[in-house]
Amino acid sequence: MFPHRVKAPTQANLRLQVGARLEADPRVRVIIQWHSVEQYDCQLLEQIDALCARYGERITVRFYNHYSSRGFDGRTLLALPNVHSLSLDGLETLDHFQAIGSLHQLRELALEVFRADMPGLLALPNLERLHSLRLSLEQGPAIDLAPIARMLELHCLHINPKGHGLEILRQCPSISALSLHRLPAKTTLGMVADMSGLRSLSVAFSSREQMPELHSPYVRELEIRRVRGLNRLDLDSFPQLDVLKIEDQAQLSRLDLGGAPQLRKMSLINLKTLGELSGLKTSNITDLRIIRTPELDVLTLIDNQLPPGMQYLNLLSGKHTVDKQIEARQLQLGIPQPGGPF
Repeated sequence: MFPHRVKAPTQANLRLQVGARLEADPRVRVIIQWHSVEQYDCQLLEQIDALCARYGERITVRFYNHYSSRGFDGRTLLALPNVHSLSLDGLETLDHFQAIGSLHQLRELALEVFRADMPGLLALPNLERLHSLRLSLEQGPAIDLAPIARMLELHCLHINPKGHGLEILRQCPSISALSLHRLPAKTTLGMVADMSGLRSLSVAFSSREQMPELHSPYVRELEIRRVRGLNRLDLDSFPQLDVLKIEDQAQLSRLDLGGAPQLRKMSLINLKTLGELSGLKTSNITDLRIIRTPELDVLTLIDNQLPPGMQYLNLLSGKHTVDKQIEARQLQLGIPQPGGPF
């Protein structure tokens, strides 16, 4: 269930938009968000803090953009001592980041800043109890990643580290989901193999032709997205792989599924040169999505190459005539389209 977003609530409608919604359904999560300092004051933040104390991680407090001011002042957070889930997203700058250290209930932190000076951010003692961390810094001194090893409850890490200190991840067995974005071409990914708790891995917006050092006996979900120049991907490096998603790869021309015998779900999107897909017919895939891969003959695929256990299928060429033929053939086979994204 996706979180419900509440944009710039007032004190008058806060109870109706947030409190009542959370009371009505215990599964609901709410994101309360503002894009400028003019949209909130101390009284409103104090009321939201009371809700955070009651509902915990079910409420995410999000400050984003703030372009109209000189930047986001971290001291604003002093009014939210009970916040459990905080997102500082798409900020131009962040001043007084040390105020994050006052948030002793914090369990989820997302921080995306274009320019800031906060190398000691992760050493703030309260961050040792984080469950989820998303961190991106475009300009400024590199953030020291060493304190991540002390985050013994950290399960989800999404990071744009500019290649600084990734080896520390070898010491983080609690991390089960890892996203690595915008890595320099020479940054090695060998530490992934030693992350014994890792089950989900995403590598995106990077640059390299091959990743021979990238392997894991533990990963079950793998996403490769917009890795510039990548022309080879060896799936036998992931023997436990269950879910595979590859998107926006212009140089990947072939893919062999024989090395991933446990693969059940696969999504291939916008792979302009992929012309060879080996091992599909003998695979155990039950959910297949192939979208805008012009070098693959999807009509031949649907007639002769589908694995026997196929339960859900989405083939989209982007050509109206071909897609109408696919739709008719899929209807004959009685294979429905999948109900949602993965």
